Amino acid sequence: MRGLGEKPIIAMWRRVNNLVNSLITYQTLSPDSRCRRQVSQWLQQRHPLTSKQWFEAFWQTENILEITTDFVYHAFSSYSGLPFAYVIPEDRLEEDLCWTNVCWFDWEMTFFLDVETQFQMDISGHFHYEKTTTIAEIVHFLDQHIRLRKGHSTN
Repeated sequence: MRGLGEKPIIAMWRRVNNLVNSLITYQTLSPDSRCRRQVSQWLQQRHPLTSKQWFEAFWQTENILEITTDFVYHAFSSYSGLPFAYVIPEDRLEEDLCWTNVCWFDWEMTFFLDVETQFQMDISGHFHYEKTTTIAEIVHFLDQHIRLRKGHSTN
């Protein structure tokens, strides 16, 4: 009889243990909402720009494709939860935007999938976040790959 009573208790304990572990993992891998709020407040001291204005203000004179900047503007806002209307090319990913803290742990995988869906190209073997410092570097990297894929001139 004793053996029958232990099984449900062990099963219940395992479910509770799994739930606790899931909550701990979720907390560890999710964005830091306090940090995200602080970065958003800091960014909002600037003048907001629409995607088109962002392209015209920072990228058009550099001969960057508008499809590149539009993608970065919207996708990276989604990955980070930050208002990209206030982001400038010189913003440093870690020092200014606290990228690792404000994004979900798998943002880079989502980025690769989004690029593959949007532009039909795989950049996963070429993009290395740890070697990337600014938003401008991401835009230039992506633009170069889009141009190669679409056969656009790099000049």
